[in-house]
Amino acid sequence: MSQIEQENDKSAFSEQEKRAYTEREHDQRNSIADETYIEGEKDQEERRDDKTIEHEMLSVVEAFFPEGDWRELHLRGSGVNNTTRFIERAGRRYVLRIYETHREISKVTYEHQVLLALAKQDLSFRVPLPLTAANGETVVRTSEGKLAAMFHYMEGRPPQLQDAAQITQFGETTALLSQALSKVNPDQPPVYPPYYEIEQAHPKCDLQTFIKFCHQPSESFAAPDLRQALASIVKVVEPLQRRLELMKQLPHQLIHGDLNASNALADDTGSITAVLDFEFVTVDLRVMEPAVFISDLIRRGQDVSREGRSLQQIEAYLAGYRRYIELTPEEIACIPDLLLLRRLDVVMHFLGRYWEGIDDEQIVIDQIHYLYAMTMWLDLYADRLVRLLRG
Repeated sequence: MSQIEQENDKSAFSEQEKRAYTEREHDQRNSIADETYIEGEKDQEERRDDKTIEHEMLSVVEAFFPEGDWRELHLRGSGVNNTTRFIERAGRRYVLRIYETHREISKVTYEHQVLLALAKQDLSFRVPLPLTAANGETVVRTSEGKLAAMFHYMEGRPPQLQDAAQITQFGETTALLSQALSKVNPDQPPVYPPYYEIEQAHPKCDLQTFIKFCHQPSESFAAPDLRQALASIVKVVEPLQRRLELMKQLPHQLIHGDLNASNALADDTGSITAVLDFEFVTVDLRVMEPAVFISDLIRRGQDVSREGRSLQQIEAYLAGYRRYIELTPEEIACIPDLLLLRRLDVVMHFLGRYWEGIDDEQIVIDQIHYLYAMTMWLDLYADRLVRLLRG
């Protein structure tokens, strides 16, 4: 019997908490972007003319295959941050990616440096491998001036992570990737800041602006349940910002930063075969890598009637992770804060996009509810989580 099963289930969600914790229905793409970031989001392609996209695609393919003799496979996998097309040439498949939000080439070349370095290591799983274009570079510009790249196609589908064995394997994969990334030293500085530099989550939404928003939400966010959620959120965010400075003393290294089921592939047996989407790889806390996945496990909240479900899944994940990495006591102690930080980062990101006119208020409302649910979950189970982390 597991450690979690041996504990008595003495705490329970109120009906109000269950409503806040229950996931809302969304069309969720299980391709190259974190489901946290794409729920309720319109495809980038809906905002752009199809002819423009096809013209851009043609310009990219010609940069990699100037001799021609290729065809497009009519599979779709675009997410919020990219447009994706699938290409076949000489019996091989490739993934064409047009970066819809990146304008700085350094962001993409940094990602590619990491991927090429990982490809030289003897890993138990695959990572995306960028192709070199005719000009000798792995990044090209589309006819519209956007950044684009081509990758070797990898078979598989996102793992469901419903059973303990597969979650344990995902924990192993996380640790093995972390070990591999610790050996990579790109020759350019990281582009993205660490999570604890939350002030940079979005240029339109720094932490003080978010706190002010919680105290004085605009009319679109003035419903009673949202006001209650924001009032509870700000009570934990204000003290959290005072603890961020302490995190800078913890072990740092390269991390994937968005490692979850939608950024992985599994074969027909359920075994993890690949890790995808290193778009936001950066130097951050080593412990942030497992914290991101644990945060998403809690957010998914598959069974709110039995609070032990998430803890049992976390236990399974840690069983795999600990086979290769032991976190320090200081890293373990800060994980509850990192779980909040992960969800707070998402809310601030989408609130900033809302203020820019990119997203509507519903995606922000959804993410506020997820952050509120995280604060409630931690209020109930943070102590049990830390005991579990300590083994």
